[in-house]
Amino acid sequence: MTDPGVSDFEETVSSITSSLLSRAVTNDEQAWSRVVELYGPLVYKWCRQKQLGEEDARDAAQEVFRAVFRQLGNFRRQGPEDTFLGWLRTVTINKVHDHWRRKGKQPQAVGGSTHRAHLQSITPDPDPVDLSDDLQRLFLRILEFIKSEFSDTHWQVFQRVVLEGAAASDVAAEMGMERQNVYTIKSRILRRLREEFRLES
Repeated sequence: MTDPGVSDFEETVSSITSSLLSRAVTNDEQAWSRVVELYGPLVYKWCRQKQLGEEDARDAAQEVFRAVFRQLGNFRRQGPEDTFLGWLRTVTINKVHDHWRRKGKQPQAVGGSTHRAHLQSITPDPDPVDLSDDLQRLFLRILEFIKSEFSDTHWQVFQRVVLEGAAASDVAAEMGMERQNVYTIKSRILRRLREEFRLES
C-alpha cells in the first residue's frame, strides 16, 4: 500500500528506478543505458552547480557513472531516506571534490582563500538536501519516453493530477470532462509507463 505522504510521481520514479537498477546490476545494457540517459542531465547539472566548467562537468559526470557502475551492487535502500537520487548526488559531490583536489591549489587560475571557498562549496551539507525539484525533473524526463503517444489534453490532465496534486474533480471541471475520465487518463499513462520500464502490474 502506498504511503499517503508519497506522491504518485515519487512512487513511480522509485519503482522505475528500482526496476532499472535491479536489471542494470545484472549487466543488462539496456537498463544501464536508461539509467545514464535519465540521470545524466542531473549529474551534469550538479557538477555545474559546483563551479565546474562545461568540459570538466562532462568529464566528472563520466567519472560519476563509472563509479556508480562499479558500486551499484553495494547500494542498499534500508529506509525511505535512502534513495538512489541522494546516493547518486553524494557520489557526484565526491567526484567533484576529487576534481578540485587533482587541480591542486590553482584551479583555473583561482588560488588562496578563493580556492578554499571552492573546496568548502563542494562539501556536502550536514542537513539533508532537498531533491524534490530534481525528482520532478527526473519524472518529466521519464515521461518523455512515452509523451508522443498521448494528446496534449491528456498530458495536461496527467500533470495537473500527478505532478501538481490537483483534485480529479477540479481538473475535470477545468478540462470540461467527467471525473472518471480524469482517473482513466491517469491510469492509462501510468500503466504505459509500467509497460515501458517493464514493471510488474
